[in-house]
This record gives sequence, C-alpha cells and structure tokens, in this order.
Amino acid sequence: MNNQTDLTKLKRLQSRILARKGLIGCGDDFSVALHNSGKLVYAGTDRWGQETARAWTDVSGFICGRDHIVSLLTDGTLRLSGRCAELKAFTRQLSCVRVVSFCGQHIAALVSNGRVVAKGDDRY
Repeated sequence: MNNQTDLTKLKRLQSRILARKGLIGCGDDFSVALHNSGKLVYAGTDRWGQETARAWTDVSGFICGRDHIVSLLTDGTLRLSGRCAELKAFTRQLSCVRVVSFCGQHIAALVSNGRVVAKGDDRY
C-alpha cells in the first residue's frame, strides 16, 4: 500500500473513533465521561469546582488530573476546571489546539502550526 492509502485509512479510523466518543477519565474522588452529544458527564466530589465541566459543549476530548479537568473543544480551544487560576487563564488564551496533555500542575498543548506551548510549575 502507498502512504496516501494508509493515511486515508487512518483518517477514517480516527473519525469513527471520534464519532463514538466513549472516553472516560478520573481524578481523586471524581469520574468523567464524554457523551456522544459532546458534553461531559460528571460524577463524584466537587472539591475544586470540577463539576463546572458539565456545562461545556462540543468537547472532542479531555484529560483529568488529580483536581482538574482539561477539555479540548471541537473549535480547538481549551477549557480547564479546577483550582489553579493561572492554568485557567493560560488555557483560555490558547486556540487551534490539536492535542493536549496535563499532569499535576503542568499543561502542554500542540497547536496547529506544530508548536508546543506549555505552562506550569517549573520546579522540576
């Protein structure tokens, strides 16, 4: 097979996975699932305001930390719920995000021009 055929198959597979959603995640004392409507379903404690993530629409993916939820919306923007105001402000500034990763107090995003932008506690 040529590379173009492989790429087409991968794109079809990705679109089928995204159409089904089926993503789940959890942090300390809470769980989150992505409904096929593009909204998050939340259950558990709401110590740091994580339940506000239920109001987000058009979510294409998300990742959970201990006290946070970071969602990637279909328009390429990010939303963060949880206790860190600095990270919330940072995520609101980002656009054209393709992939996001989050751990503890660190967040990194791959944007559409191929750059990686990151923010967080740089003690380590």
